Amino acid sequence: TTRLVQPASLPTIAEVSTNQVLLAVGLVGALGLGVIAAVVVARITPHVLDNEEYAELLGAPPVGRFPKDDAYRSDRGAAFASLPANSQALVEAVCVRAETLAMSAAPITIAVVGTQRSVGCTTLAAAMANVFGAAGNDVLLIDTDTRAPELSTLYRPQMIGVSEMIRMKEIGEELPELSRPSSVSLPASGARGVHVVGMEGPADVDVLALGGMREAVAAASSLARIVVVDGGPILDTVTAMHLVEAADVVVIAVPRKRQRRRTLRQIVSQLDGVDAGRLSVLMPTRGA
Repeated sequence: TTRLVQPASLPTIAEVSTNQVLLAVGLVGALGLGVIAAVVVARITPHVLDNEEYAELLGAPPVGRFPKDDAYRSDRGAAFASLPANSQALVEAVCVRAETLAMSAAPITIAVVGTQRSVGCTTLAAAMANVFGAAGNDVLLIDTDTRAPELSTLYRPQMIGVSEMIRMKEIGEELPELSRPSSVSLPASGARGVHVVGMEGPADVDVLALGGMREAVAAASSLARIVVVDGGPILDTVTAMHLVEAADVVVIAVPRKRQRRRTLRQIVSQLDGVDAGRLSVLMPTRGA
């Protein structure tokens, strides 16, 4: 006879095959290796990785990303003469933040500097001057980049030199009509518009190189409500550091990619002793 040992029943615990276990272990292992790899890459790469790291190093996140536009490549004066529409909102936000940081209705000096050469600080400075001028302000756009004075090259026929600006302040003269570029079209606002001051010759370079930056900034502030200065790369010349020390607000142009972490830390260390407010803007990697 057949004897029934135990009645048949459905299993209460699902059986897991060896393949399923191996797959789960593999996925967890791959995830762990991915995290480890990311940490290793972050430690060994010399460049800033993302916006979060920029925010950590700079003390605040960048205001935004300056859009890449072919107009800037074909016309280096486009940001000043006629700001492309896709750049308007960001530049307006930067200008508002700069005025807020200055916390004063008195003349405001804004130093625009880059973390490296060809990062786009000239384009950013010109764009800010355009927006401030369009809002009805008397604006001075000044070129103090003694090594690569691009603004001076663009507007040399329609500008005055830094040394001439200082002289005009001393004798109480106003800025001449000559220094307002005719190519810059701004809405009628009753303001005198945007004037350009730059490097006309060796005398202007000497004034800045021999410690005349504060004198130049003081002269500019007596002639316009908003002074926007293109200082070039902050580590290139001593005049760039003198500029940020004399400014009310410092706007730093940083590249979206390939910014060396060590260089940025060095720049931040130098700026920590400066009283000026600080903003940053991410620029297209190869300049604007």
